[in-house]
Amino acid sequence: KNKNALLQIFATKILLQSGVNNVKIQFYNVIDSTNTEAKRQLAIKTAAELRYSETAFIKNLGDGEFNIRYFTPAAEVELCGHATIGSFKALLYAGIIKDNSKYINHTLSGDLEISVKDGSILMDMAAPVKINEINDAAALEELYSIMGLSYAEQKAAGVTLTPQMISTGLPDIMMPVASLEALDAIAPD
Repeated sequence: KNKNALLQIFATKILLQSGVNNVKIQFYNVIDSTNTEAKRQLAIKTAAELRYSETAFIKNLGDGEFNIRYFTPAAEVELCGHATIGSFKALLYAGIIKDNSKYINHTLSGDLEISVKDGSILMDMAAPVKINEINDAAALEELYSIMGLSYAEQKAAGVTLTPQMISTGLPDIMMPVASLEALDAIAPD
């Protein structure tokens, strides 16, 4: 009878069945577009209580437009792709959106077009933008060390590219490794 509670259950089930990263979908009972600091802190606290890497808070703006806000247990983040896909899958499953349609998701990193096609959710991302390149020897060794690898060993094994900070809405570091074995050996500290 409580549609929000049902949607939360659907979303969690969808995420678990699809193997999506640990994210949780919440429908706006905690925050709204007034975005006061008290509401942001409540959303962060809710995300911390749920113990997921990101929690998505969804507001249906009408006319095929949504505002999804994303919170970690520590802060609000601009965008979370997995939570976006999971959110729209939950909206589809609950009958709030229709298959073979397009929607707009207003996020802190901009407006994204979301396409629902034959039950699949497709999300437009911004074109990749290079923010920075990591090429200082000490920074390279520190980055690889954090990931449980040695930069010197990776370079000796054939890595010629340098790590780059790239953003399609949320910055990430693209760190080259020499082999699948090295990729499998990554153990972040």
